[in-house]
Amino acid sequence: MQWRAEQAQAMSQATGVLENRVVCTLLSILGIATSVRSWLWIAKVRLHRDVFSIDTLFSVIALLISICIAYRSRFWGDQVVFGALACFGLLSMARATFVPPSGMLAVNVACALLWTIAGIASVIVFVRGFRDSARND
Repeated sequence: MQWRAEQAQAMSQATGVLENRVVCTLLSILGIATSVRSWLWIAKVRLHRDVFSIDTLFSVIALLISICIAYRSRFWGDQVVFGALACFGLLSMARATFVPPSGMLAVNVACALLWTIAGIASVIVFVRGFRDSARND
């Protein structure tokens, strides 16, 4: 019985991944930079299929990590950011395998939109973290 009480207390004290300022800063920069790169990539109208690229490898890793974090975390920022990255991983893997050229633009726009959501959400978490720390001081 005492073990469950200790476990419940540990869960209530658990913090989200994005509540760490360094991780939040890195994910904000990565999200915004990749979002800009994705939108510029769409503007060049590159609709060819990448059978294997660094994006595909990154998407597999991002998918696995993001699903674990988004599922286990109770922090809203983690759920939004890592949920968007998990969806990006699925779309990126689909883009490398079976999306016809006619649907490639829609998939590319969805991927860029997911990076934009992840970048903006992580910036919001970052700004709220500074605002809350300023209030506590």
